[in-house]
Amino acid sequence: GKEAFKLYDTYGFPLDLTILMAKEKDVSVDEKGFLECMNEQKKRSKSKTGFKITDNDIEWIFEEDKISSFIGYSESTCNSKIIKFIIGSRKFCG
Repeated sequence: GKEAFKLYDTYGFPLDLTILMAKEKDVSVDEKGFLECMNEQKKRSKSKTGFKITDNDIEWIFEEDKISSFIGYSESTCNSKIIKFIIGSRKFCG
């Protein structure tokens, strides 16, 4: 499970392909262990954010009059102002 998760998490190698290739070699994959590692990773990831999100319905709303451009190729950080964001049915305004 841990090795299958490392393949997935580090190299983007899909679990279903790992299982298929393991079957060809008469080896099994601990899918339960994989899912446990995945859940632990999700917990670690959520704990590092500044937001507590309980569902996947997130909507970010930025100032409509402002024009933004992608700078990800030349910059690793930038400053921005979030006016409002919505999680599920809850609205937060800044």
